[in-house]
Amino acid sequence: MTERAASTIPATVLLILLTLTLGVGIAATSQQVHAVGNEPCQATPIAVAFTVDGPVLQVTHLAGPPLSLDNATTTITVDGEPLRYQPPLPFFATRGFQAAPTGPFNSGSDGVFSVGEHASMRIAQTNHPRPDRGSAVRLVVRTRGCTSIDVSARS
Repeated sequence: MTERAASTIPATVLLILLTLTLGVGIAATSQQVHAVGNEPCQATPIAVAFTVDGPVLQVTHLAGPPLSLDNATTTITVDGEPLRYQPPLPFFATRGFQAAPTGPFNSGSDGVFSVGEHASMRIAQTNHPRPDRGSAVRLVVRTRGCTSIDVSARS
């Protein structure tokens, strides 16, 4: 009798490991992995107005619940490219930003962004890329792992 192809134990183990690695990679890149027992991210939406005037970014809280900025992470991109230095929120003086921000972005405030409040920050000349006239600027603020603000505007 002729031998037929048979799966060996090492080949089976390799196939299982490859499948698990691929599954974990896909789950990790989709950002939908949650620790056992944790609730999935459910950020309460807030409405904001966002304007960009050269290096000055201004945000106004229009509607929704107050947003605590303690331990917030911020990502600012200019024409799709992230700034070299991202600001922690709230802050007073930080690398890549000129002087102190205003409103709840300032560490001297209560750190809560409420309806009617205005916040602004100025990108320093030492940060790159800086918005030019017509640049698309995007601001994303995440609190406790949830996206709370995701807005774009043109300079």
